[in-house]
Amino acid sequence: MKRKQQPAAGYTLIFLLVLLAAYLAVLLSLAVVLPLRLGELLQAFASMQFSWHNFFAWIARTPDGFPGAFLAQLPFALTAPHDRVLLRFVSVFSGIASCCALFRFAKRIPMRAPLMVTIAFALLPAQIEMASQGRPAELSLLFSVLSAAQFARVLMKPTIAKALLYALLLTCCLYTEPVSFLPAVGSVLFLVRFAGSKMHQAALAYLVPATVLPALLFLPYYSWASPQRSVDWLNEIPAADTFWIWMGLLLCALFLCGLAATMPRSDWPSNKRTILFCLAGGSIVTITVCWLLDANTKAAFNPTQVLAALPGLLLLSFAGLEWLFPNRRLAAAVLLAIMVGSSLPAIIEYTTSPGPELSQLAYAIPRRMTKDSCLALVSMHEARSFFLFYEPQLEPKLCKDFFSKRVVLVAYPWVTQEQKQRAESLFQGLNFVQLERLHVAGGEIVVLETEKPAVTQSRTSPGK
Repeated sequence: MKRKQQPAAGYTLIFLLVLLAAYLAVLLSLAVVLPLRLGELLQAFASMQFSWHNFFAWIARTPDGFPGAFLAQLPFALTAPHDRVLLRFVSVFSGIASCCALFRFAKRIPMRAPLMVTIAFALLPAQIEMASQGRPAELSLLFSVLSAAQFARVLMKPTIAKALLYALLLTCCLYTEPVSFLPAVGSVLFLVRFAGSKMHQAALAYLVPATVLPALLFLPYYSWASPQRSVDWLNEIPAADTFWIWMGLLLCALFLCGLAATMPRSDWPSNKRTILFCLAGGSIVTITVCWLLDANTKAAFNPTQVLAALPGLLLLSFAGLEWLFPNRRLAAAVLLAIMVGSSLPAIIEYTTSPGPELSQLAYAIPRRMTKDSCLALVSMHEARSFFLFYEPQLEPKLCKDFFSKRVVLVAYPWVTQEQKQRAESLFQGLNFVQLERLHVAGGEIVVLETEKPAVTQSRTSPGK
């Protein structure tokens, strides 16, 4: 039997390496082609005019900012602050590492088709999106997958060293993106179900302190940073997207299928059901807490919120098919085909709708400035950092009063129409009239002067 399994394992490893190489090529291509999005720029701003005080002060003001991803990105941001690939390098690396970690975890459980689980995970729209953007979600997902695998190691053979490593990984989760800590909370809570077993009692004695300790270590930072969170922060206005509703329904169906894997089965290893049951708890707690927070704040659903729950959902889904169809690998292949087919529309939309090239908006401003002019920004306070990121020489030109002959009024793409009208009405009341209006990269530039020109222009410009 061993002679037959070794060649199969070798082919699986070769196929995995080819898959990861292709996946790396795709992520790097997206990192090169897609323009930096608003959230990525706001994260990169932390390294502007760098000092440790300003760096941590900016992170504290960021509503979803925590130091883990900022610190990981810092060397690349200082090296080339405008380079897309370097700003996204941490996320690209984390995307590849997450696939490797999930494959090893699936083999350890053990799953019958770990490679199919990895492919399904790699092609999730939210995974591709976060792995190609310079944001914290992908790094936190890597820590979440590693911590889930370490949870299984502690469960099978608890030691102090393993528990300390588990606590370290959970601390990294909290300091990168706290929502990635939630699967660990659910896993420990659901492990209590097996507290009657002496083996699981021993595991709980290590896992409970290893889960509580990171929360205690995170509390001082959260107490310091929370009062400093900015209420006036630049945000993209989310578009209504029914795709995520259908994707959510599919994931719910997969989860219900996966619940079968939490039922006893005589031919499974004793720890396999326990690990899957705890993964179900992690997914339930993560999704429930995110839903309650959204309902309380009336925020729009963001698929990255539940990104940490997706590896557990996938493992449960494929394990559920193993439980229902123990002798048929075809079921896993069918599930993989369904998931890939369901993901393709969102992947195509993401890669073909890159969003505005925000740098064009900043580069178009200096050509509209004169000696007797100032720059007014229609947005919340952090818009100043956005424009100075690309054109730092504009800082002395920011309007301190309205005695200049010319005012260049700039709105970034996500300013509401009401904000634009309010800003223009202010200058019209000061006897400014429109000289020129340009639509650049989804934003708007309005040139106003105190003396009415001979011809009023209104046109759309690519920023040249």
